[in-house]
Amino acid sequence: MQASRLAITFGTLAILCAGAIGLTGCGDDDGGDWDTVVAPTPTAPPDHHGPPHTLLRVGSSAPGSGALAVEEVPIAFVEESACLGGSGDHCDGGTVVYEGSSPGFNDLDADDPLQPIFILPTGAEVSIEITAIEAGAALLISGVLLDEVGEIAVVNTSPDLHNHPSWQRVAPGGDHPEDKQIRFRLHADGFASSDEITVTLQLYEDEDGGEHGR
Repeated sequence: MQASRLAITFGTLAILCAGAIGLTGCGDDDGGDWDTVVAPTPTAPPDHHGPPHTLLRVGSSAPGSGALAVEEVPIAFVEESACLGGSGDHCDGGTVVYEGSSPGFNDLDADDPLQPIFILPTGAEVSIEITAIEAGAALLISGVLLDEVGEIAVVNTSPDLHNHPSWQRVAPGGDHPEDKQIRFRLHADGFASSDEITVTLQLYEDEDGGEHGR
């Protein structure tokens, strides 16, 4: 993926499926006009709640100073969004693109001196810098694709840090994709950079072990 710098974003790729249903009716015994049309019974789509909505809440290690920090680090669950060049339910012979929009970034809700972590002051522009990334993983945030060490993008400015990026994973079809990790630091003027933060990209599966995707 790093060679091609493939960015698959939500809303830019849609796979549309259309099926044609032939309608037939019942006529008179002598082959007269059709007078009855039998319509198929609609089937409700399977219940699919998708991955949990999670956030990386950003604060600092001291009130108005110190180093940037996050309250907790959730897993970035991804789902299959596209099959490129493959066939069948498992995209055999092709490449599968997996995506997820959580965790997003957001402001801290409240100070927690025990952690410690404190709400950022208004006007702190937070940016993200990739420090390590495994092949086949990427992060699309604020319109910038990050898939190489040293790449930087702006997250947002407090108190409006809210930003749900696209966590991306590309893997060969036909196999259950392995977990991948992205490591990064957060920066903001007036604060020390955060420690390295590691987010794991993991395929989302429901309680029955079923995978979700296209």
